[in-house]
Amino acid sequence: MKHLKVFGLAVCISAIFAVSHGWAEGETMTYPECEKISDTDRKNICRATSNPDHGKKDVNRFTNKDHSWYYCSLVKGRDLQNYCYALLDSNKAKCDLIGNQEIAKECLSKVK
Repeated sequence: MKHLKVFGLAVCISAIFAVSHGWAEGETMTYPECEKISDTDRKNICRATSNPDHGKKDVNRFTNKDHSWYYCSLVKGRDLQNYCYALLDSNKAKCDLIGNQEIAKECLSKVK
């Protein structure tokens, strides 16, 4: 009887893992152009800037599914995260917060 309980528990845990893994994969399939990028931080920056609905002001916030800020929050590198927020805000002043000179130059060239 104890073996059946352990087996049942193992089946439940593996099913939960399989379903949650499928959900996570489904989220990333929204931006296929970003899947070619291997660096996680750069991939999240790509996802944040690839949303065509970013910046649209909608009366109902539930109809405008803009997750750009969420993807910027997933960037672990502080300089790259500031770069991501500068791109979303189109604010060159935020490029001054970047310590890495190469990323700062890239930021200044891409922010309008």
